[in-house]
Amino acid sequence: MAFEIPFNPSGIIERAKKILNDYGAEYFKVDELWAWFLDSQREIALQVPEATSVTADLALTAGVTQSIPATSHCLIEIPRNLTGETIRPIARILLDELRPNWAREEGAQVIEHYIYDPAKSKKTFEVWPPAAQGARIVCISSAMPDDSSRATNTFAVDTRHANSTLDYTVFRALNRLTGNPHFATHAKNHFDLFMHGCGKSEDAGLLLSQRREG
Repeated sequence: MAFEIPFNPSGIIERAKKILNDYGAEYFKVDELWAWFLDSQREIALQVPEATSVTADLALTAGVTQSIPATSHCLIEIPRNLTGETIRPIARILLDELRPNWAREEGAQVIEHYIYDPAKSKKTFEVWPPAAQGARIVCISSAMPDDSSRATNTFAVDTRHANSTLDYTVFRALNRLTGNPHFATHAKNHFDLFMHGCGKSEDAGLLLSQRREG
């Protein structure tokens, strides 16, 4: 019977060892490969937020400015109030023009619009009308994976991106071997495959820090 590598995070590590020709983990320790695998999931969450989307019943605080769930890194969408009424995005400049004093209006239980500007703040958004205490909405955000996946052996990103986790893990491993153009070329190839898998161009750059391992 042919040897089959399971399709789970442990399987990604085994595939990485095979690609690196390091079956016994002599040069790349398993702990290192796991750390890079976990980094890969976090990088995917940043590059492709919908890969870790979560839907939550979010209780709003009284007023305009609201926060996404603490375990998420950015907002994806606010589709509706918990009671069912649709909530639509709106540009601040438009709301400012139509209702100059919108931020000082009376609070309401039903939200009609939200403003989200990730260039200014990825973790906060604003609502109109201002929320009254007790207002609740449906919030879709992108969760930032933690390090629990090694214990559970499950993916924290959509499994469509499993191949990208492999390419990132191998990229980081090869990127540690500085001073050898052969390894640098192979690292770049896996980096390009990772970015392509995320739907990005290879020159887009990582959002996490590219650490070079000594």
